[in-house]
Amino acid sequence: PYAWLGMPLITSQDTLGAVVLQRDTEPSFSRWQRELLVTVAAQISAAIQNARRFGEAERLYTLTDAALAERVQQLQALLDAMQDGVLMVDRSGRILLINPVAADMLAQTPLTLINTPLTRPETFGFSQEEWQARIAQLQDQSHIPTSLTSRCTLQRQEKLCHFARQETAVLAKDGALIGWLILLRDITQETKLAERRTDLTRMIVHDLRNPLTTISSTIQLALRQLAASPDDAASLLHHARATTADMLDMVDSLMDITRMETGNMIVDAEAMHIRPLAEQVLTRLRPYAQQQQITLQLQAPPQLPPVWADAELVRRILINLLDNALKFTPKNGQITVT
Repeated sequence: PYAWLGMPLITSQDTLGAVVLQRDTEPSFSRWQRELLVTVAAQISAAIQNARRFGEAERLYTLTDAALAERVQQLQALLDAMQDGVLMVDRSGRILLINPVAADMLAQTPLTLINTPLTRPETFGFSQEEWQARIAQLQDQSHIPTSLTSRCTLQRQEKLCHFARQETAVLAKDGALIGWLILLRDITQETKLAERRTDLTRMIVHDLRNPLTTISSTIQLALRQLAASPDDAASLLHHARATTADMLDMVDSLMDITRMETGNMIVDAEAMHIRPLAEQVLTRLRPYAQQQQITLQLQAPPQLPPVWADAELVRRILINLLDNALKFTPKNGQITVT
């Protein structure tokens, strides 16, 4: 070429390339044209650098956005899998997050509840006054409790259910309040199990008192008849020993509480004859009845057909029934088992 003009494309950190002009004929490039090329080269270098930066930023943004979307999906999948009701509200009481269990309690879907105010706080065990007080606490950030735990009873599917409610503040790194998280856990089965455990404990304590009373009464009678009739005294002492064995059996039955808590409570049913069991119970309680001047008698056919039941549980039932009858029967009264 007749004339050639080149200018490097450089940045503060790298050389990007060069821009070249050439002519095959006169004239040569002027000074003004050279200065113009310097300016254009600088602008081209800046444009290329900006384009590269924008592309990198777009790539990083895409990766960040994808990672965030993945985290959100993971969080939503976790919430969807939870059996407890979960929701989070902002300082004004608008729902920021809710899982299907909590949404089902409101008879709606999670999508229809997002960014809407919680208008039915009683669904989660709050009274209107209590909920308004909670919102006032959230708006006054200087008096926000760290966490709260309570229990409530709610009507669900035409039955009463017991729930444990856990509330906690969700804070940013700088301590600013992001939201108020509420977790509602159904403890109906746990509550029923606790009630059954209490009932069983009371029943066993009641059962333990009966043989102790019988032993005491039998020993007293034995002491009275020891001098007059040694044979009768020996019989009474033998009965006291048998009653003590019964009491030890009932102490062992305290293990039923543990079995019930672990869901391993088993009824050991078998074919059994009810009359011999009733005679055994009456024989056991007769010394106590005699002390109260009450007559116990059994009126049942000798050949009753067998029944399918747990003999130990039936024995407890009979003892409890007769013990209550002994309590409320006046002296010189009579109790008949038929």
